[in-house]
Amino acid sequence: MAIIGEAGSGKSTIARLLAGAEQPDTGQLFHHVDVIKWDDSKFFCQNIRMIFQDAQKSLNPTVPIGNQLEQPLLFNTTLDKAQRREKILQALRMVGLLPEHADYYPHMFSGAKHSGLALHAR
Repeated sequence: MAIIGEAGSGKSTIARLLAGAEQPDTGQLFHHVDVIKWDDSKFFCQNIRMIFQDAQKSLNPTVPIGNQLEQPLLFNTTLDKAQRREKILQALRMVGLLPEHADYYPHMFSGAKHSGLALHAR
């Protein structure tokens, strides 16, 4: 999902709410038909990822891409190491990268590849 809108339409407010940086005054959040409680940190950790527009600032320059892609899988799934590795390779293939790119650092990619990688990192 992407949040798109004119300046002042509430994009940043929605992002802050979803990131847990702010609490809403009113309203409800639905996931399919379920009402999600704003303090359900497990739901947010497992289902919501912030992907910022500037991937250069979003990715850790000192950690290989594969390790960065593994972190959400490590903390939010029960996948074993081999399953996580396969999921990472699938994500790389989805954006036109090769398995060896898992060992590359963010600065080793062009901006176009970088943006695609960040988009599919979850």
